[in-house]
Amino acid sequence: MNSSLSLELKFKENFEKLITSLSNLKNAVEENNPEKISNYLNQFTLFLKNYFEKEEKFMEELKYPDFEHHKREHDLFKKKIKYLFKKLEKKKPY
Repeated sequence: MNSSLSLELKFKENFEKLITSLSNLKNAVEENNPEKISNYLNQFTLFLKNYFEKEEKFMEELKYPDFEHHKREHDLFKKKIKYLFKKLEKKKPY
């Protein structure tokens, strides 16, 4: 298998983990289950962090022309996730 195909499959695999995790989070929200929401939000955040780091490294290696803008989008999204965590913490029953 050539290296670009291998890399593409790895990104696809990581992206699928993100989507599955997000789907689990959505289901937990629909169930109104704070413990599951917290767990799946943690899981999603870890997958997202990993995905963004790998994607950014790859984009830098390729000297992607719009890298800075794309990275800012990642940073904004991560801030939104942090906000969700804070909001969730306020709703914990303990």
